[in-house]
Amino acid sequence: MHIEQWDPADEKTLRACYDITLAAHKADEPIEPPPTYGLFAFSLREGWEKTPFEVWAASGDDGSVTGYYRISLPDLENRDEADGGPLVHPAVRRRGIGRALLRHAGERAAAHGRSRFGAALEPMTEARVAYFEKERRELVGLNYAEPVRSPMDAPTFDALGYIGYFAELLDEWAQEADADDRLFRLGASMLDALSAGAPVEPLARYFECWLLRLQGVYPEARGTLSDEAMAFLAASRTVTPQQVGAVPASRAVLKELEQVHRALITMHLEKNLKSDRVLRDLRKHN
Repeated sequence: MHIEQWDPADEKTLRACYDITLAAHKADEPIEPPPTYGLFAFSLREGWEKTPFEVWAASGDDGSVTGYYRISLPDLENRDEADGGPLVHPAVRRRGIGRALLRHAGERAAAHGRSRFGAALEPMTEARVAYFEKERRELVGLNYAEPVRSPMDAPTFDALGYIGYFAELLDEWAQEADADDRLFRLGASMLDALSAGAPVEPLARYFECWLLRLQGVYPEARGTLSDEAMAFLAASRTVTPQQVGAVPASRAVLKELEQVHRALITMHLEKNLKSDRVLRDLRKHN
């Protein structure tokens, strides 16, 4: 793999980066419309914030562009900072390209004398982090975050659609400054199950059930649930998330549990989840 700085006059590489953006957009954000080529070209050549920047592209041995990143280097304020993040074509993800680009971006930030470099991680990404705390300061300082597992390892489009849902629920239920190992292990088990190809609808009902139980808000519902739904819940206590696909459950049973779980979640959070709308839209397109 080769990583080279992009020349704004290089139209071929610009077009390749746009193709990567379209493919990633279709995989990661299927609901929102993608940018036009004109807007993309302007953002890569000129930028919207009018600060110095660099664009670097990764290519394979055959010369094809597999990913790129754009790093911003503020020159008026926050001159100790740099920010940016890699984008890799979905067809070649999970091969270390994104990690190599992120490491390269950090090196470029350091070369420009920047002591802070920021980039975004996908929701539900498991990472090793190092941070420091100061007395009477609510926020911590993040030293580094090294991704260990990514939700992009999920093999199906439907699985990717549920990543935001799982992440939002964990975020809403997690208490501030409370390292809840049970919630962490539940989230990590969802990554394992999604990567293993577990069916997403039974897995979502499994996740909701355990989340509600861990928070102590799952009531005895023998009078309101069907026998088939109760059987699914009973079995969910004895299997791992990867095995949930082997638990018998019809589409009607999964729908029944979804309605009950969503009602409990809405009641205890006192609001509707943003990811609910995304899931509904995804179902319309399937």
